[in-house]
Amino acid sequence: MHDDPTLPPDRPADDPTLDARGPSAETTPSSPGLETAQEIGPYRLLQCIGEGGMGEVWAAEQLRPVRRRVALKIIKRGMDTRQVVRRFEAERQALALMNHPNVARVFDAGETPRGRPFFAMELVKGSPIHQYCDRERLDTRQRLELVMQVCDGVQHAHQKGIIHRDLKPSNILVSVEDDRPRPKIIDFGVAKATNQHLTEMTLYTEMGQLIGTPEYMSPEQAEMSGQDVDTRTDVYALGVVLYQLLTGTLPFDSRELRQAGLGEIQRRIREEDPPRPSIRVSSLGDDSGEIARRRQAMSSTLVRRLKGDLDWIVMRALEKDRLRRYATPGELADDLRRHLNDEPVLAASPSTAYRTRKFVRRHRAGVTAAGFLLLALMLGVAGLAGGLVKARQAERLAVIERDRATQSSRELSEVVQFMVDLFEVANPEDGQGGDLTARQMLDQGASRLRGGLTDQPLVRARLHDTLGEVYESLGLYEVALQNKRESLEILREEKGADSPEVAEALLSLATVEYFRANYAASEQAARAALEINRSLHAADHVDVSRALRAVAVAMDAQGAGEPAESLYREALAMLRRLPGVDPAILEGQVRGLANALDPESEDEQEAEALYNESLELSRQIHPGDHMLVAYAIDNLAIHHDFAGHPEKAEPLYHEALAMLRRIYDGDHPEVAQTMGNLAGFKLAWLDPEAADADSVLDEAEDLYRRAVAMHRRYRPGHPMIGDGLGGLAAIEGLRGDHAAAEELWKQALAVYSIKLEPGHPKLVDGQLGLAASWLDQGKAAAAESLLVIVRNGLGDGGEEVQRQEVDRLLVEAGESRGSGR
Repeated sequence: MHDDPTLPPDRPADDPTLDARGPSAETTPSSPGLETAQEIGPYRLLQCIGEGGMGEVWAAEQLRPVRRRVALKIIKRGMDTRQVVRRFEAERQALALMNHPNVARVFDAGETPRGRPFFAMELVKGSPIHQYCDRERLDTRQRLELVMQVCDGVQHAHQKGIIHRDLKPSNILVSVEDDRPRPKIIDFGVAKATNQHLTEMTLYTEMGQLIGTPEYMSPEQAEMSGQDVDTRTDVYALGVVLYQLLTGTLPFDSRELRQAGLGEIQRRIREEDPPRPSIRVSSLGDDSGEIARRRQAMSSTLVRRLKGDLDWIVMRALEKDRLRRYATPGELADDLRRHLNDEPVLAASPSTAYRTRKFVRRHRAGVTAAGFLLLALMLGVAGLAGGLVKARQAERLAVIERDRATQSSRELSEVVQFMVDLFEVANPEDGQGGDLTARQMLDQGASRLRGGLTDQPLVRARLHDTLGEVYESLGLYEVALQNKRESLEILREEKGADSPEVAEALLSLATVEYFRANYAASEQAARAALEINRSLHAADHVDVSRALRAVAVAMDAQGAGEPAESLYREALAMLRRLPGVDPAILEGQVRGLANALDPESEDEQEAEALYNESLELSRQIHPGDHMLVAYAIDNLAIHHDFAGHPEKAEPLYHEALAMLRRIYDGDHPEVAQTMGNLAGFKLAWLDPEAADADSVLDEAEDLYRRAVAMHRRYRPGHPMIGDGLGGLAAIEGLRGDHAAAEELWKQALAVYSIKLEPGHPKLVDGQLGLAASWLDQGKAAAAESLLVIVRNGLGDGGEEVQRQEVDRLLVEAGESRGSGR
């Protein structure tokens, strides 16, 4: 019985992976059902695991020449008519022709003592593909990768001249091999030979006989003539399987289809077009939420993910006219690959705008770099245009106006030449060509900039700042810092130490220092910017508000929560008093105050309202995928997590992580940060007594390890590395490996000590974790000594929760020492 009412209730009983059920009196090895003893040739029958229309499937042990478990498929007694025997023989020979990792292998074939054909095939221990995907909560990308493997297997069958003609989830079983899911195609019982005879008596389809499963049947297959069925009928079935994996439903409702008469079934398959996948999901109402959660998304996210490429790909596979369908499963797989690689898909209308969007997504880093520099170029063009106008008036104006025009022209020429030199490094003639990365292009550009434009300091400052922004967006914070500092020094010399340009450069520098976890340096730069902006603006001003927030962010990161909250409130209140504020600036201020509030205090409702406002503003500013939208979603997830609402938090964590992976191609410090957040959530809400506790720990461990590795690549010495190590230590403690936990806590403390001052909450948490691991190993004296140091450092300050934990562990340490542990 299926728990999903949208699935066809026809899982074949001859599926060799069905749950083992005890053989009936008619099918025991010694019964007349098999007319044989416990053994058939070299095979010992163990248990009947499936029974279909024409055959029985037994789990068996091959005794010679090798010992192994196999699935033995034997034609049923009373079904050995000439036609059925021919079809059975066809399946046996069809499988014997194939050798592919995604097709179940055939080992042997023969006859029972009474002449009933059988063959021995690989015993696939797996689940139907749709059940596996839902059980493992595979996201859209992971599901597409499985479908591509299935396409490869079907393509192999077609190359051997075999059409399956009954592809459906119950005939595509997924097992795990080498820690990776592997789909295998089974049941070629209704296969058709395309270019050879499978038996001495050619397999054929009789007029009026419906071959296959209606829900997955192609229009030409529904005709039942058998004369117009080729490899594209399998492509259609693959399209149905893909539709089901993406949407959780079938193109045609299974109940309605099966309740209709034969003629109506044929008409609907031949004439009616199902809704596109994105439309189907959006029309499911409340059910769409559960379907989306099984794909690690929210309903709106899943709909957006399906719109465009996947809609086009699925509907092309389901074309009524087979001439407009993908010609082969390989073509379908190639288009899915193009989609995952952000390349234009064949199923889409190849418009210039579409291809341009794909190019931008595929080369996001390079286009971002070029975009920033192009902006600089455009600014130069604007300056030139103004300069040329002034040059035309120079005859009537002072000589200085002509000089300004000349200077603007020179600045533009320098910018243009810099751009030409930068992109010249990608010339194929230099031996690097298209393999040049965005990082290499930026590095060469920065190198040329330091040695050039010596007579154009403001152009140099602008370009250094631009390069710093691009490096920062790529997570390359050290080199971003170098460029920002160079820009700042030039501006101080050219514009003056108290100029608005210097204040802006200081705020930009504060941001980079924050990402480098140099929080004191970040605060220093932000306070310098605040001092300049307050001297420039006597009343409320956006720049003063922005500087206040930058100071608050740096203070908050250093553990000064209450003073930071006060600055956050001052900054936001000032901004709300100003008319016509940029929504992007408002969103940052709202998010800052929300982050400063304690979700476990009476501020919970205020914080939630602010987080929701931040998310709403982010989505208004950036309708599609954007890092600020992802941050807002992640922040709301963290709020619900700490406020005690895990059912609200979990889908938001998954949505934020999926979006960041799409934005940054899966590898970026921001991706790592959200991975760590999700891992912490799983650990915090773990039920050690639950049946899935071990698998949850494994998931959390995997997330933490990948996050730590990513942070180490981008942020050497960053406290977030310590956060991940601390999470791994907690996992080892829960598993009972307290020595491993101790080592990980020591590593975390070593990382924390690089950037954080004594008494910082993260440092204290690490010390408490180490003390607890010592207590678990009976090292009470060492634990007590460390806890006394921590308690003295906290004094009457610090977080109340930490003070209570120190006191609790001190009591435990004293009791342990007293009992001789």
